[in-house]
Amino acid sequence: MRTPDPPHHDELPTALTQRDQWVCWRTTERDGTKTKLPVDASTGRLASATDPTTWTSFMQARQAALDDHAIAGVGFVFTDDDPLVGVDLDSCRDDQTGTLPGERNRRGDVELYETTRFFTVTGTHLDATPTEVHERTPELTAVYDEHIQESETSPASTAGEPETNGATPAAEHTQSEDVSADTETNTDTDLSDDELLTHAQSAANAEKFERLFAGTTSGYESHSEADFALCSMLAFWSGGDPAQMDRLVRRSGLYRPKWDEVHFGDGSTYGEKTIKRAIAGTTEYYSPTEPRSAETSETTPAENTTEHVLTDEQRQRIETRDRVRRRTIDRLETEVDALTAERDQLEAQLCDERTRRRRLAQQLEEHSTRDRSLWERFVARIRW
Repeated sequence: MRTPDPPHHDELPTALTQRDQWVCWRTTERDGTKTKLPVDASTGRLASATDPTTWTSFMQARQAALDDHAIAGVGFVFTDDDPLVGVDLDSCRDDQTGTLPGERNRRGDVELYETTRFFTVTGTHLDATPTEVHERTPELTAVYDEHIQESETSPASTAGEPETNGATPAAEHTQSEDVSADTETNTDTDLSDDELLTHAQSAANAEKFERLFAGTTSGYESHSEADFALCSMLAFWSGGDPAQMDRLVRRSGLYRPKWDEVHFGDGSTYGEKTIKRAIAGTTEYYSPTEPRSAETSETTPAENTTEHVLTDEQRQRIETRDRVRRRTIDRLETEVDALTAERDQLEAQLCDERTRRRRLAQQLEEHSTRDRSLWERFVARIRW
């Protein structure tokens, strides 16, 4: 069955087609399940949702999809530099009737992404929906609150451990997430900026803090994830003081112009919202009279429990850690699939090249044999 042609330029919103954030894609099979892999339209090799050099314009991606039948279609990459958010709804409607196939799925079938992901794009438009991209912060917030917030309690991270230093992680971030001002705390740690840094750089997780403060984002899926991790640690040490957290982020290597850009419908900047989210997810703060919280990443069980009984908070942390690890495993499996598919592609190209060389050698031998025969007949005629 032939793959449908990719969409035309005028079938898609200009908010997408005007950005050079396009890739092609093809499928590979793993354990009987098809997986979509991004492809660089310029080279035909695998692309990456974190490497802009592997993205192209929409027109170039579309032409590559038309020229190569191994390519299934085109896709758009979401990045930190655009205001776009992608909502992925699995099994949400019957493709014949457009209605819900059954009761609504609240867990596992709704995903929101704003960066380091690509979505396949078909150009198929649902009737009675806009043809262009519009600002929909309240609606996106409603989707997030109903389908994501209750089922996900930590920001996506590939670090393997929550970066909260004793605080309960906040919900996974999206551009539309709204955290009200009343989540801020009046806790006062009486630490100056320099004293706070000294304490943080001598704690048990000092290496992680110093790495983030220096501006290193390795181990995180995006710069935004690293921003949130640093703010969560600063929230603990500052007692949830947003002004002090803001000052210290500006001193860190993670600071960038995006920090002061308005990214939300309520007029909040990216930095303000990141700080509020970090404070909202912090339940314990550093206190000079309670040094244990500063030096450990796990709180001591409540006095009314035994050493064999986990508190709700500890159980939540264990569940959060398991989710992070599962995400890391899934990501690594996808990378292995991509490398395996690339290896298979190279082996196929090598096989084709060997076949071509054998064919050329055979043709050369045939030409040589024919030339010798002609020469021998010529010499025989002369002698005769």
